[in-house]
Amino acid sequence: ASVNDDALSGKANRQVNQIILELSQIQVLLASRNAPEALVRIEAIEKRFPKITAIQFVKAACLIVMGRQAEATRALEIAMEDFP
Repeated sequence: ASVNDDALSGKANRQVNQIILELSQIQVLLASRNAPEALVRIEAIEKRFPKITAIQFVKAACLIVMGRQAEATRALEIAMEDFP
């Protein structure tokens, strides 16, 4: 592996770790029945990483907990475009 590959790999690894950590924290918020704060965090991570489909699944779960079924359905539709 070249130095550039190692640098890219390191950056990608840091980003993946950041996403996993933030999604874990969001899951804790949902488990604590703090869906509104979870949604704020989901929307923030979604803006930073718009192509990470797993975020849409978590967003849908949060919206369901909040009783926002139509928005949850849309989030799932977006997610299912990548995972048919």
